[in-house]
Amino acid sequence: MGIGSIWPGIISEPRRKCFFGIIKDGSDGSVSLGTIFSISPNYLLRIRNEKNKYNKVLLIGDFCFRKAK
Repeated sequence: MGIGSIWPGIISEPRRKCFFGIIKDGSDGSVSLGTIFSISPNYLLRIRNEKNKYNKVLLIGDFCFRKAK
């Protein structure tokens, strides 16, 4: 129940693809324009300004697993 209640979309395959796609694309230190445009400006700024890598992953998870579809 723990992580499912925090990120209800974690069981959705398209949302997991969103999460892992962003993580994979940014793992080398650069991010493609397609990935940048797929993230809402609010989350993009929050992720960019965050110094802690763990918190960046949490923000990416929030974006992918909590966004309304």
